[in-house]
Amino acid sequence: MFKELQLKEKHESMNRLCYKNKKQLIIYCISFFYCFIQITACVPQTVKKANCPRPPQDNMAYWYGSGRGSDINEARAVALQQIASKISVYVNSNFTSKQREFNRESSSEVESIINVKIKDIHFPGCDVVSEAHLNDACCVVVKVDKNKFLSDYQNKFDQVNISIENEYHQLNDSHVLEILKRKKKWELELEKAKNIAGILFTFDTKKPQNIVNTTHMNYQNGINAKVDSAKIYIQSGQHTQYIAEHIRELLTEKNIQIVKSKANDPCMAVMNIDGQIKQKQFGNEYIVRQSITISLRTYSNKLISQKNFTISGISLIGFDSALQKASQSFYVKAKSKGILQILGL
Repeated sequence: MFKELQLKEKHESMNRLCYKNKKQLIIYCISFFYCFIQITACVPQTVKKANCPRPPQDNMAYWYGSGRGSDINEARAVALQQIASKISVYVNSNFTSKQREFNRESSSEVESIINVKIKDIHFPGCDVVSEAHLNDACCVVVKVDKNKFLSDYQNKFDQVNISIENEYHQLNDSHVLEILKRKKKWELELEKAKNIAGILFTFDTKKPQNIVNTTHMNYQNGINAKVDSAKIYIQSGQHTQYIAEHIRELLTEKNIQIVKSKANDPCMAVMNIDGQIKQKQFGNEYIVRQSITISLRTYSNKLISQKNFTISGISLIGFDSALQKASQSFYVKAKSKGILQILGL
């Protein structure tokens, strides 16, 4: 009897222990599951970015491009930039070989280099093929009509060509100094025409390229010949002789002839350098401050440009040495920026 009670008591004790262990295990499992949920909730989730629709392959009639943006206008601009990139790569890669083939056919020796940039390519318009809104972004596929694009560029070339011709005739009738003053802007138009013609030529529109290779080149050679005939006579005073020496040097580097006397020559220009000087001495330092006016006139006394400068110099030797240092500061500035720009040309 006593043994039975002991066994019963032992069995109940084991049951209580198992129940206690099972309860602890359940609590542990619940705690682990709760912690797992909390940890995974804190880990940033990678959101897969939805892709824009792929554009169709280009064909004989259209270029295609796709773009993503915050709205349809931004997405369309990105898509057009993609098309512009394709055109730029194609033109820059194929222009030289097409030009050599054309030169062989026409017995021409003219060779030019173009560099069509993406930002310089503009479209007359485009058609939206498809549009989608994904993850707060707008995606579009657009197409550009090749014939409309080339027709628009032909019109652009015609307009630039008229501007070049008009400016050429005005320059050709102008004094050489006026040519120097306006030549850079005109040359930018020539470069623009060359790139437009290059695009058209690469897509087999040859007439603009002929104009660039012949008419525009003849225009440019004629204007350059007039610029090469420029002569300048420089007048300077007692305190501006050092400035005059620097200007002579810089203009000579630009292949502009400096003459020692005036002559009744339509290519002649007169430069007058006036200066007012202030001198001070503080201890061992000699200080010079000079105000300079440089004017350029045609031989018939027509004012082309007039510029004012203030320069200064310090020396421990004397005022003349300080004046030379002031003039040197002008030379450094003119060398850096360009003497023609400094003179207003």
